[in-house]
Amino acid sequence: MMDVRSEVEKIFARILDDDKVVFTDSMQARDVSGWNSLNHMRIIVEIEKKFAVNFKPKEVVALNNFGELIGLVTSKLSLSTKSS
Repeated sequence: MMDVRSEVEKIFARILDDDKVVFTDSMQARDVSGWNSLNHMRIIVEIEKKFAVNFKPKEVVALNNFGELIGLVTSKLSLSTKSS
């Protein structure tokens, strides 16, 4: 099984063009240069593609930090595994 956190970190690093970002669960957009609203949506779209999941707009808006995003991806993957 794919390491969700590692793959999401790679997506962030690529989109933000910064491979020196130190990822923590409490990391927020205001903590990272380049993590603006446009790049946030690019990150979300890339995560959806990478993991073949779909987020509802209200799920994305409710995210407060990196850790919650990882949790959301993990829960979506868990749900898709159960329905297979």
